[in-house]
Amino acid sequence: MRWAEDSGFVTEGNRDMVQLFGNRLLIILFLSVFLLTLLSESGSASSTVLNIRYSVQSDHTRIVLDLTTQTSYQIVKFKKPNRIAINLKRVKVSDRIRPPRIANGVVQRVRVNRLSWGSQIVLDLREKADWKHFALAKAKGRPNRIVVDVYPVSRPAQTSLRVPVVIGGSTAKGRPAAREYIVVIDPGHGGMDPGTRGKYGLIEKHLVLDISKRVAKEINNHKGIKAVLTRTRDVFIEPSSRPKIAQRKGADIFMSIHANSAPNRRARGTEVWFLSPAGASVEASKLMSNKKQAASELGLQAKPSDEILSLVLDVNQKAMMQRSSLLAEEILNAMRRKGFPPSRGMKQKALAVVKKMIPSVLIETGFIGNSSDAKFLKSEKGRDMMAKAIATGVVSYLKRYPPPSSGKSEVIVHKVKKGETLWRISKLYGSSVGSIQKANGLGRSTVLRVGQELLILSR
Repeated sequence: MRWAEDSGFVTEGNRDMVQLFGNRLLIILFLSVFLLTLLSESGSASSTVLNIRYSVQSDHTRIVLDLTTQTSYQIVKFKKPNRIAINLKRVKVSDRIRPPRIANGVVQRVRVNRLSWGSQIVLDLREKADWKHFALAKAKGRPNRIVVDVYPVSRPAQTSLRVPVVIGGSTAKGRPAAREYIVVIDPGHGGMDPGTRGKYGLIEKHLVLDISKRVAKEINNHKGIKAVLTRTRDVFIEPSSRPKIAQRKGADIFMSIHANSAPNRRARGTEVWFLSPAGASVEASKLMSNKKQAASELGLQAKPSDEILSLVLDVNQKAMMQRSSLLAEEILNAMRRKGFPPSRGMKQKALAVVKKMIPSVLIETGFIGNSSDAKFLKSEKGRDMMAKAIATGVVSYLKRYPPPSSGKSEVIVHKVKKGETLWRISKLYGSSVGSIQKANGLGRSTVLRVGQELLILSR
C-alpha cells in the first residue's frame, strides 16, 4: 500500500482499514484471474488435428486424421447429397490444414467445419458408401490417429479377359464354389527354442501354444471355417517351414502367435505385424529366380514372359499385403476392449514367417516382462479373452473380405477403347487410378493408346 501512504490518503487512524481493504482487493483480483483461467481452459480444445491425409485403394478410400492426443469421436451419415461427418467435440483443426480434393475414389473431397462445440470433418461422397473406422495410439514417431475407410455400396459387374492370381488359399483346380476356409495358426518357437521368458514363470513357447489352441477352438465353433495348428505340442519347427505347412494345408489365412519382450520393463501392449514392401520384394526376387515354380504358384499356364510374370507377381504381392493389413486391422479392432493390454497398433516388417502369398500376420500378445501384461496372460481368463479376440478378428475378416471361392483372384486385362480415361476404367472395375498406374508402370502424365492392354486386380 505504498502508493496510498505516499499520496497522504493513509493516516494513523485509518491505516488498519486501508490495509484490510488492500488485502481484500488482492484476493478479489486473484480470484478473478483464477476464474478467467478456468473459463478459458473449459472452452479450449482438448486436442488438435495436425493433418488430414488420404489414400485411394482398389476397393476403398482411406482418410487419416493425425491428432495431438487421443480423443473420442462420432461418425454420422447424411444423404442428398451423400456425405459422412466425423464429429470431434472440443477438438481444434490446425489453421495450416488445407482440406484435400480427391481426384478419384468414392470420396470426392474433405471439408472442415469449425463449430462452437469443436470440429466436424465432412467427407463428400461420389456415391452411396459404407465405412469402418478405428483409432491408433501414438507410436514410433507417428501421432495419434483416427482412420476411416470408405467403401462403395455397390460395384458394377466385371467383364474382359482374366488372368488367375493367387491371393490366398490353394491353387488346386476343381475346388467347389462353397468351400471351407482354412486358418493356419502357428504357435511361435517350441522345443529347443523357448522364446522369451517373463514374469510369473511364463515361457513364450508354452504360453503361445496354449493361446493358439484356444484360438483354434473358438474358430472351429464357426461353420465353414477350419483352424489348423502348425504344432500341437512342444516341438521345434524351422521358421522357413512354417509357411510351407500353411501352403500344404491350402490356407486362406496364416497367423503366427508370439509374446513380446523388451529391456524396458514398462513396455507393454499388443502388436500385429504384416509383411512390408521390402519383405515382399525379397520374396518376389526369390520366386523370379525359379520361373517355372513362380508360374506354377501363380497359376499361369505354359511359359509366360519375364514381363508378364513380373507384372502378375507384383500385383499378387500388392494384393497379399493389402489383405494382410486388413486382417491385422480386424484383429486389432477386436482387441480394443476394456481390460486388455493397450494396443501398440499395426507394424510392417520383413518377417521370415509371413512371406508367402497368403494373407499373413504375426501377433505379439503382450510383453511378458511387464507385470501388467504378464499378469493378464498368466490368468486363465486373460488367455481366454485374448484367444476370443483374435478369433473374432479372423471371423470378421473372412466375412468382410471372403477369399475367392476357387482359392484364386483374377487380374483383368482391359483393352483400352477410344475416349476412355484411367478414371473411367477405374470406375468400371471398382479399382483406383493409382492402383492401375502402379500395376502397369504408368506415370501421371501417361496418355492411353487405343488397344493398349491394362492389368487390373479384381476384388
